[in-house]
Amino acid sequence: MNNPELLNISFLHCHVFFTVARYNNISKAAEELHMTQSTVTKILQRTEEVLHLKLFYRTNKGALLTEDGKFLFSQWKDVFQQFDMSLDALYQKKQGNDVKLSIALSSTLRGSSCFWPNIDIFQKRHPETILDVQGGELWDLRSKLLNGKIDILIAPEFEKEFDHSSDLNWCYVQIGKVLLFHNKNHKLKNTIPKSLYDFKDETFLMADTELIKGYENFVMSACHQAGFSPKKIIRQQNQYMIEHILRKDEAVLLGDEFFLMTDNMPDVCSTVIPNLSFGIIAIWKESNHNPAIAAFVSQFESGDPKEADN
Repeated sequence: MNNPELLNISFLHCHVFFTVARYNNISKAAEELHMTQSTVTKILQRTEEVLHLKLFYRTNKGALLTEDGKFLFSQWKDVFQQFDMSLDALYQKKQGNDVKLSIALSSTLRGSSCFWPNIDIFQKRHPETILDVQGGELWDLRSKLLNGKIDILIAPEFEKEFDHSSDLNWCYVQIGKVLLFHNKNHKLKNTIPKSLYDFKDETFLMADTELIKGYENFVMSACHQAGFSPKKIIRQQNQYMIEHILRKDEAVLLGDEFFLMTDNMPDVCSTVIPNLSFGIIAIWKESNHNPAIAAFVSQFESGDPKEADN
């Protein structure tokens, strides 16, 4: 530690700073901390003295963070949220209340690669948590997430666009390859593509963009990245018609290695598209204070998302 004076900074100083920063208000912070306003003010002043930093501007609107204060708050935010959630989980355990976590998996995903291994890891690390695992259609699971009926939704990466509410958060669970699904007798079946550009003359099949929001953006972005726009697009929401079109070699479908729908289609195969990747994400509501959410998400936020096994 370069500055020995920092030894005079205690957890209390940090907690008071974080609480005031969260509310931008000394009065509200003092109420939560069960302190007087004068005590909170003195602790803040002492913290600034030891750090040799100005952390707050005192205004008529409250205590507003300086640039140094904003930086410190951003660095400490996750630490204190984890601390609060850990205490909540401990109190529930001491009171005999079970910690429960409800996780849902989109029905279009292959759970064996992106879901169950992570569930197994979580259960070994947190045996005290009771898991409720369910599956379903994306449109239904979105509604359950927003209504608080599930805690975490595991879904394709493009689902992060389905709702722009500031209350939603997400992180990557796993990264995998982008695949192009096509008839097994497709003219390019024996070639190794250099990029998606090799399929520029194909008709692209689009799934229902109302139910699977963000999918069309995913396809168009991949095409533009490869340097072209699809010449023709077929939009189809019926799964059986999608299978029929692929079998008849009338179009190709851009997807990923977690995609489940084509598993039972012997006439359809896939080609790996180089230089493209696709992720599976976990989505949750920030206003949901279930402490098990942070524990589950920390498996992925602590490092790079795991690459899918070949």
